[in-house]
Amino acid sequence: MNPPRPAVPFSAVALVVTALLAAACSGSGGAATAPDEPPLGTVTTPSSADEVELPLDPYLGVDVRDEVDTAIDRVVRDCMRKHGQRWSAVDYRGRIDELSATDPYLFVSEEQARERGYRPDHDPIAKRMERAAPGRELDEAGEAVYVGGPGAPKGVPEGGCSAEGQRSVGAPPAGDTTLPETLANRAREQAETDSRVEAAVRAWSACMRQAGYRYRGPENAAADPRWAGGGAAGPQETKAARADVTCKATSRLTGTWVAAQNAYQRKQIERNRTALAPILTWWREQERNAERILEKD
Repeated sequence: MNPPRPAVPFSAVALVVTALLAAACSGSGGAATAPDEPPLGTVTTPSSADEVELPLDPYLGVDVRDEVDTAIDRVVRDCMRKHGQRWSAVDYRGRIDELSATDPYLFVSEEQARERGYRPDHDPIAKRMERAAPGRELDEAGEAVYVGGPGAPKGVPEGGCSAEGQRSVGAPPAGDTTLPETLANRAREQAETDSRVEAAVRAWSACMRQAGYRYRGPENAAADPRWAGGGAAGPQETKAARADVTCKATSRLTGTWVAAQNAYQRKQIERNRTALAPILTWWREQERNAERILEKD
């Protein structure tokens, strides 16, 4: 096995990164380098995904989804009990958001890199789901009450208790309620191929290469097969993650990525404002109804 390359001081790496970035754009946001690329404005670097608010978040229910899902599960529980079946409700509040359009691998803090490497923070909902699992196992009779249908006992709501839970917070509007997610994914794809994001990725990769690591992008560093498996992060992983943190700061990769996501999501909203309007109204209705349900519980 070849010995690892000696690390170069990051002061020297900064010169390489600065040159790469300057070749692609000028200023903090810079003018678009292609006619169809929107201006990014001022690029600032968030320290965690919690600080990021993207334009499509309200249409995705990012801030209210956990509360809505918790309320739905409480209604399902009460409905199941009413018809002689058990159902252990789960409190989803505090759940790590897996549907966010941002990428966890772009948000590695110095503390996380030092203590956990690339390993994600513990999801508080996982233990709750584990404890509730036995009370969510359904036999044939329970399944009939949960989903309804011809075999359901008399008095079970149409569609079963699962449908009753959804109706309790508000029926979805006509049209494609998955549109916000489709648009977020489209904006993400556009951001990935934006020349300013690509320049920042190249700068990050050059910085990592000077530190002794060869990765095309941060997703490759986070998914390095050497970090696979359970248990705590080893010294190699934490060292790579700390270099990653430094290189992201030097290349402004995270800030540029978030700025590009914002710009392309705004364009998607402008083009789809009419179709998005009833979805936003629906989420607001669900939030109000969820608050009412949880207040009574």
